[in-house]
Amino acid sequence: MGTPQLKHTSHRAGDVDWALVATPINQVMTVEAYNLRNGAQLRVEIYAYDYATRTLGALLGSTQSLICSQITPSCFVYRATANVVAGGVYAVKVTDRRTVPSGSDWRPTAGYDLKMY
Repeated sequence: MGTPQLKHTSHRAGDVDWALVATPINQVMTVEAYNLRNGAQLRVEIYAYDYATRTLGALLGSTQSLICSQITPSCFVYRATANVVAGGVYAVKVTDRRTVPSGSDWRPTAGYDLKMY
């Protein structure tokens, strides 16, 4: 499913990033937003996707919770999973849940890295 996508940023409250992923085998696909920077608060969603018609399908998995509650770097990860099929295409949506703007002098731009496996 490829190389991690590095240095995504949230330029404003409610910012949305999309990524398409093709799956080579039937499996449980895991999507992680990790290396959270500058207070990123995210929602990660996995959707079925019809590549031929470019249409979004059903929501297959989502999270807006960190994987654990300790204040350690290993807990600062958002993880969503979905059952996927060989030859499938899926859309991953990452939304910035913060309600304040970023990128100003008083609030640095939030960011994260993304990987799918």
